Amino acid sequence: MTYQLVGECAYISTNTALGRAKVLMHKGALVPDDAPELKHLLSIGMAARVGGDETGGVNAAGEPAAVADGIVVPAPDGSRALAPAEPEQDTPADDAPVGEQSDEDKSAADTAERRRVAREKLAALGGKTPDGRQSADVLVEYLVAQGGSYDDLARAEKPDLLDLVKQRQS
Repeated sequence: MTYQLVGECAYISTNTALGRAKVLMHKGALVPDDAPELKHLLSIGMAARVGGDETGGVNAAGEPAAVADGIVVPAPDGSRALAPAEPEQDTPADDAPVGEQSDEDKSAADTAERRRVAREKLAALGGKTPDGRQSADVLVEYLVAQGGSYDDLARAEKPDLLDLVKQRQS
C-alpha cells in the first residue's frame, strides 16, 4: 500500500544511501509502509493511504485523492484522523425508484381522484342541475359534461361557476 504525508512535515524513518535514518519529509511525500511512525501519523491524520498512484495524488491543499474525492473525511470527534465517509443520501429525482411517484404524477393522480368523486356526486343528483350546495368540483364536472373545457373551468371561482350553470339552464 502507498501512504502519503498530508500534514506539513514529519520525521519519518526510511532507508537512505547511508542506511536507515529519520528524514524530515514535507507534505505530499510518500511514506514507506514499513516506517514505525506510520501508525501514529495515520491516527492523527498526518498521513493517509492513497490508491495505487506512485506519484502521490495530493491536491493543491495537500489532501490525498481519497480526501478530495470524499472517500474519507476528518473524523467526527474533531481530531485530524480520517474516517470513512458516510454514504450520501439519494435525493428524489426524476428517475425515482420504481414504486415512487414524481410530484407531477401525484398531482395528476390527485386530480383524477377528485374528478371521479365529483362525477359520482353529480350522478347521485339523479340528473338534477347542481346548485350552490355542491362543491366547485361538482359544478366543474357538470359544465364539462355540457361541453366546457376542464382546464378553463378548473381555474374558475365557485361564484363564476354558479353563474355559468345558471346560464346553461336558461
